[in-house]
Amino acid sequence: MNKISIISILFFAKSLELVAQTNPEDFIDRKFFNIALVNSNPYGNFRKGLKSEYVKSSSIGVVMSYFFNPLYNSSLNNKVFIGAEVGFSNRQQSKFKNYPPGGDFYLGHNEIWTNFAVRYRPLTLVSNFNPYLEAFFGPRIFNSKMMERFGQDEVKKVEGFLSSTLNYGLNLGCGYKISKNSHSATYFDVNLGLLQANGVKLINRNIVGLDNDYFVIGAKTVLKPQNVVLKLGITKYLQGR
Repeated sequence: MNKISIISILFFAKSLELVAQTNPEDFIDRKFFNIALVNSNPYGNFRKGLKSEYVKSSSIGVVMSYFFNPLYNSSLNNKVFIGAEVGFSNRQQSKFKNYPPGGDFYLGHNEIWTNFAVRYRPLTLVSNFNPYLEAFFGPRIFNSKMMERFGQDEVKKVEGFLSSTLNYGLNLGCGYKISKNSHSATYFDVNLGLLQANGVKLINRNIVGLDNDYFVIGAKTVLKPQNVVLKLGITKYLQGR
């Protein structure tokens, strides 16, 4: 074997090594973490139960999720990820229809949820854009309460209760690659989805109030949560062979 052939083989081997090192398939299809801000906007009867000319009906929250490729121990790429998410959001209303005869009152609706989710990614390689479709379902807990403020640092619960339901929905999203290093994949994600849920007991601002003796009247009602959800977050794919 002549010297030129040896040099050619070494060059070819080195080229394969470089390709293997920068091949996105070595890490993109393993697992990823996501953290995002969530803005939920109710619609339909759910919006009517929360909305008034005085208050905002949307809620703000945070969600964290973890997904993994079910073929993690395989040498094959996969377009489907499975995972879970946990989140929290808060919606507060400072005025309502049957306003109390005195005092400073407000309504609060805290939501906590954990969802099982499945994500489909049509592109399995690292690219500037990372589109995906996601389906989810799981339990959602509502802490609905009526509070009275006595000062800047003192509040008292007048009425409140916990209620749980099953929520489910679909998300359509896309990530834009923001990492400069070719050996990593970090995306800024924009996600728009529809969230539905079974009926849940809440304090409905359209009917709740206090009588002259400050007893709560008409507190509980059943509403079916329906939201258009916008998420803005960061997704980090992790290496793993």
